[in-house]
Amino acid sequence: MTEPVVTTVLPTFKRPGLLRRAIESVLGQTYGNFQLNVYDNASGDETEAVVTEYSAKDPRITYHRHPSNIGLAANLAFGLERVSTRYYSVLSDDDWLLPGFYETCVRALEGQPDAAFASTRVIHVDDEMRVVRETDITCSEAALLPSPDGLLALLEQGAPIWTGTMFRTSMVSAIGGLDPATGMVSDVDILYRLAAAYPILVDPRPGAVFSRGPNSISGQMLLQSTWPVWLRMMENLARQASLAPSVKERVEQILTHQLVTRLYGLGLASGRLGNFDDARQSADLLAARYGERSKAGLVRLFAFLFRYIPFLRHTLPRVGRRRFDYVRSDERGTPMKLDAFLTRLQTP
Repeated sequence: MTEPVVTTVLPTFKRPGLLRRAIESVLGQTYGNFQLNVYDNASGDETEAVVTEYSAKDPRITYHRHPSNIGLAANLAFGLERVSTRYYSVLSDDDWLLPGFYETCVRALEGQPDAAFASTRVIHVDDEMRVVRETDITCSEAALLPSPDGLLALLEQGAPIWTGTMFRTSMVSAIGGLDPATGMVSDVDILYRLAAAYPILVDPRPGAVFSRGPNSISGQMLLQSTWPVWLRMMENLARQASLAPSVKERVEQILTHQLVTRLYGLGLASGRLGNFDDARQSADLLAARYGERSKAGLVRLFAFLFRYIPFLRHTLPRVGRRRFDYVRSDERGTPMKLDAFLTRLQTP
């Protein structure tokens, strides 16, 4: 049997229906020299039966169930530590790959042996398969970006979702792998650190679909997703010996601006959701650490209003509410569905 070239690590927890879609998207790849490793965080439901059904027919699928829930980050780290193939990707159980993802990335990485990863475009959708407008570095032309150009491009144009990224395992190991201290931004952190040290590849062809539903990890508005893990990510880049002082200064400016923006948005959202501790902490950080007293004042004001006049949470929808900018067929059209959007991308 030929040794696999690609591993996809798929952590899962209590979403057997969505897991089926994710597994089938891997089995539907046009490139077949892979293995799919599913790591179940002690779901205790039909998850094991779902994976066993597929693995009985296809030996490229393996399954591991933890005896107890060890948390998302630890489950992912457990899986990544066991990758032994040349390349790997990470797939959440509520996301899925498009058929050409492996083929596109393997060809790109084989052709550029100095590149640390290849990122394809990832299409964002809500629970109704409506396409959410997103812009990041993969929306531009295909390119090989050397360091530090690749890092600056990620920061300025937007980092890709790693669902559509294939990593070169040896280079991830060389920089120390995932940093657990970066928590919920560990995916972005590793992209930044790799781009600081090596060339990277971007390809605008769609490779995966990313779920933006309210029950997804991305749909949860929590301060811990930003603070203090964002500082750790900044510290990791500040320690990169290969970056010139002027580049480090630019990196710090960009990430600080993004952090302030995130704290402000999280503070407003936390107040609307009734998470007043996160709202208070966000406001305190904005005022005391970053001197953003006007933003802090607005966060405190709306938290006060939302606490004592609860119906305002529904009558002030523009304050702290996540709003999607949908892709539309024209200026007045309804949001475009995924199938129509993919057809439009493939039409010359």
